[in-house]
Amino acid sequence: MADGWLGWDEDRQPIYVYTCTDGSVVSLTWFEGAIEIKGHFDGDAYQEFGSIGEALQANLQGDDGERYTADGVRPPAR
Repeated sequence: MADGWLGWDEDRQPIYVYTCTDGSVVSLTWFEGAIEIKGHFDGDAYQEFGSIGEALQANLQGDDGERYTADGVRPPAR
């Protein structure tokens, strides 16, 4: 169940709150096949979400094309 909504009409997006293993709280939105993660990470939340992404057979990609995996950050493909 969504913790809130982004937008006001039929195109609104659900917002979910997720607490990382280190206690950091982030928000997740999903729209057009992409999940956005927002918030302040005290630990290595990217590695945690990299594990989740791999379990879903999905890619966790940063704004500059870098990929986050359970093993760490991989540079953008060139």
